[in-house]
Amino acid sequence: RGLGDVYKRQIQDNGIGIELKYHEDVFKFNHRTPSASKYEGSGMGLAICRSIAESFGGDLRLDCQNKKGSIFILSVPKN
Repeated sequence: RGLGDVYKRQIQDNGIGIELKYHEDVFKFNHRTPSASKYEGSGMGLAICRSIAESFGGDLRLDCQNKKGSIFILSVPKN
């Protein structure tokens, strides 16, 4: 697909960041990182978001540097 064929959005936060080794794990159902016991959540939100994106033929990925927040990149085809 060409760049014009895809809606692309970035969502950024200023949280604790996610280590590179966990970038794919955070999209697994019921998975939480080792430090997750300090924070609320079920470990399902990102997995659900990625599943929705994929059901439309798109993708959700993560780009961040540890302890500098996270950038989530959502891509969905226009058609």
